[in-house]
Amino acid sequence: MHLTYICNSCFMFDVDGIRILIDPHFENEEEVREKYPKFFEPDYVILTHGHSDHTDALDTLSRDCAIIAPFELCELLKKDYPDFHYLSMNVGGEITLMPFIRVNMVKAEHSSSYKGQYAGPAVGYVLRYKTHSIYHAGDTSIFGDMYLIHGLYRPTLGLLPMDGIYTMDMDQVCFACRKYFDFKVMIPMHYSKNLPLRRLSDYLKNTTKVFKMQPMTDICLD
Repeated sequence: MHLTYICNSCFMFDVDGIRILIDPHFENEEEVREKYPKFFEPDYVILTHGHSDHTDALDTLSRDCAIIAPFELCELLKKDYPDFHYLSMNVGGEITLMPFIRVNMVKAEHSSSYKGQYAGPAVGYVLRYKTHSIYHAGDTSIFGDMYLIHGLYRPTLGLLPMDGIYTMDMDQVCFACRKYFDFKVMIPMHYSKNLPLRRLSDYLKNTTKVFKMQPMTDICLD
């Protein structure tokens, strides 16, 4: 499994040739086209909510992919993008993508709108494949039901937001990692460029490895 971080909360997974894009957004389209041209031809696109910094790259994507999102957001997107395929879900639901990638929609604490219209709940997702269990929290505050996400899916990799204005801050993330989860690795997302990584790593010392991916970089998870 290969993981690419574009920016903000946008990640691309390559799972045995299947490309999954989460919250499509970029800062420089030309740079993405040059370095990661497959970004524009995903098999699946997963959306955590409808805000523009999580959906505004939909215009650039091949229409051969399937959009996975909360029901209300899918209904709104169909008006602008009728040529996409849609797999609508709700919190608690699970779908299986080929090759045997299990996707669970889980709760998040955030708002969601699309072009000024209510777009259903904001959500997170857990992706499971072979020994991998990856929690993409979307935009969220800390909340007690994170403990249930851990209990049900045992995520070993957490992708957690921490800008402290629209999402939880670094202290809340550290509390969640210590109290609710048992990640082997946590990757920050949706954060300020001045994120004090050393302080974050010190807070989680001996519990969770913190790996700060720079935008437009990729790693192998196998």
